[in-house]
Amino acid sequence: MDISPASVLLARQLQTQAAFSMQVMRKVLDFQTQQGEDLVRLMAQAAGLGQVFDAQA
Repeated sequence: MDISPASVLLARQLQTQAAFSMQVMRKVLDFQTQQGEDLVRLMAQAAGLGQVFDAQA
């Protein structure tokens, strides 16, 4: 079995593409995580959670 320069080049391109895809997926996951945290924070503020103190209870 001969290893041609073209097959080595193709293997390297596939490795680069896989690494790039993984980086993109990580960024998307980070972005979605941040959006989820922002949504929870916004919902908590809208509901007034942690902002109202009932002194008569």
